[in-house]
Amino acid sequence: GTPWPCCNKCGACTRSIPPQCQCFDLVKACHPECKECVQSPLRIYPPLYQCKDVLPNFCKNKCNPKPLNDE
Repeated sequence: GTPWPCCNKCGACTRSIPPQCQCFDLVKACHPECKECVQSPLRIYPPLYQCKDVLPNFCKNKCNPKPLNDE
C-alpha cells in the first residue's frame, strides 16, 4: 500500500513548518488511521468519503492508486 498520509488533491495548509494540511481526496473508504472520516454530501452510490484530519505534511506524498475525484 501507499504510505499514509498521502493526498492527490491538497486542501488548505498552514504556513507552519512542517505545514499542517487537509486533503480533499474522495475515496471509497478512509485510511484506518484517519480520525475524522466523513461521507461526501454528493448523492452518489456507492458513497465516497473524505478524511478531514489536518496533518503535518498530509500533501507531501501522492496516493497510488489515485482517488476517484482525481483527473
